[in-house]
Amino acid sequence: MPTTKIIMSQRERQLISQRSILLFLIALICFCQLIQAQKKLFQTWSDPSFHEILIDSDHISKITFRSHSDESVKLYTRSEGEIVANSIITVEETLDQLSIRTDFTPFYLPKNDKLAAHKVLAIELILIVPDHMNIVVRAAIADVYGSGTFNSFETELENGFLKLRSFRGDALLLSKWGAIEVRALSDVGGTAISKYNTVINNLGAKQPFMIKAESLHGTIKLLQTKKI
Repeated sequence: MPTTKIIMSQRERQLISQRSILLFLIALICFCQLIQAQKKLFQTWSDPSFHEILIDSDHISKITFRSHSDESVKLYTRSEGEIVANSIITVEETLDQLSIRTDFTPFYLPKNDKLAAHKVLAIELILIVPDHMNIVVRAAIADVYGSGTFNSFETELENGFLKLRSFRGDALLLSKWGAIEVRALSDVGGTAISKYNTVINNLGAKQPFMIKAESLHGTIKLLQTKKI
């Protein structure tokens, strides 16, 4: 059976070559944009003098705390989104406090809409801290997660929710719209008030450690868990 050979002209070969180069350039540009749209940072303090960590931000979207018996503090940050190049994470250390805040580069004017900004910029923090640390979080959109033992844990949240697991320590937990859910160890008690939503409180009223939880519109659950 005779075979048919397909012979391409020089012009056709040039077109195929040009298309291949174009596709490669498009893929390279997309890859570069992806790299530029992300920022990562890692910092560690081996034996810090500060006993409190303050996070105060309208732009951070997620914060996770984990406690350990070590004296070190470890901070991981990841930022991504359309305006990540204009975002700044400021970490300042004093004798008693480590403060973390966010801002934008000079001359950049973000939209005056916190929820819309969340769609074009996502900032996530992970902190691993000693179990005697004091934590303070003031945030507009952040969802906050925590697990372990802390000396104290305070939150003032607007739209984000709070979830604590295997929690031990004193806490003042305030939210406007977001839910509060805590699973605490047996030596933790608590009181809870939500003005316009429901409350479930299974913790005792008098314990060595106490939680005070209040929300305007969010649900509150204070539950007991066994130590793992």
